Parts: sequence; C-alpha cells; structure tokens
Amino acid sequence: MKMAKENIKFIDWQSGSDLIGYYQRCRALIFPGEEDFGIVPVEAQACGKPVIAFGNGGATESVKGTYPDQDITSSHTGIFFRPQTAEALIQAVRRSESARFDPERVREHALRFDKEIFRESIKEFIETKVAEHQASLR
Repeated sequence: MKMAKENIKFIDWQSGSDLIGYYQRCRALIFPGEEDFGIVPVEAQACGKPVIAFGNGGATESVKGTYPDQDITSSHTGIFFRPQTAEALIQAVRRSESARFDPERVREHALRFDKEIFRESIKEFIETKVAEHQASLR
C-alpha cells in the first residue's frame, strides 16, 4: 500500500450497491490471484466489464479469455496473463487498452452462472442420476 501511487485506492468491505457501482464505473477488473472459482470475476462480467486475470484456476472457467499475444474476438470476456508476474500483468493491461469488449456479450457470459440456472442444472443432473440408478435396479 505504501508503494501505491495516487491513482490507486484501497477500499475495505463495501455494500452490494456500492460494489456494483465500482464495477459499473471500472474499465476492467484485474484479478491477479488464483481461486477455485472466484465470484468476483463473474460479478464484474455481470456488469458488462471485462476481466484481466491470472490464467490459472477458476478464472479460466468463469472468464472466456485470451492471451495478450492472441486475437480478441467478440466472444471473449477478458484477457489472461501468465506467468504471475508484474511484467505479464502489465502486458495484459496494455493489451486491454486497445481491446474492444462487447458489454452485452460479457454480461451474457456471466449469466451462465446465475443461481437459477445452477439450480436447474443440479436438479436435472440429480434427476438423471436417480433415473439411471432406478433403471439399473430393474
């Protein structure tokens, strides 16, 4: 924090509406860590914002990304970087500055992780497995 320049702001916990406001006003979300899933990239995408993420872990599932040296298509929702270094992150941020992401497509991608869609998918999976089990008992 001591090294941060004046254009860097560190914030503590935020309410849901304040957090949405930050997402809506940002150009992109930087997600430099590695998590199993990570809801933060999905939240940013739900606000139509692309994600610049370390290309490992859950971000590779929740972000439809490409790497700085590859083409960015209309279906991409972010840019990955590797290795997990400042130089690689800087390259990804610079690439994002010239990229054009479609906010509506970015949001549509995030909606795949909506709670209702998840519930329906789990319900369908369980019903299929129960039916398969019952059929195997006959």
